[in-house]
Amino acid sequence: MDRTLILSLGLALALSACASPQPAQLESSSTNCKAEIQSFVATATGQNVALADDLFLTSNTLLLEPSTALKLSGRVLGKPVAFQLKKQGNQCWIEGQNQKTKLEHCQCKTP
Repeated sequence: MDRTLILSLGLALALSACASPQPAQLESSSTNCKAEIQSFVATATGQNVALADDLFLTSNTLLLEPSTALKLSGRVLGKPVAFQLKKQGNQCWIEGQNQKTKLEHCQCKTP
């Protein structure tokens, strides 16, 4: 293969990777960032939730179990709700429940 073709293919692959959202983690947890995430999750689920201070610092996924998921038999009845943190370019996004939003107060990194 000629050198120009190899460089062109490499550039095309690099640009396509930048264009698609990548799994991400928070660089640090701030009060404004946590409030922004909490607002999105509450709107998406229709419920207020308490989120851990280390949310999205070591993982890109948040799983919420329904509060009424366990019966006396110990069987799980409800499905967990998943939210994922993503980075596209320099922007941090959260998505879940068929919704997504850009997080203005959060700084993300790809793991």
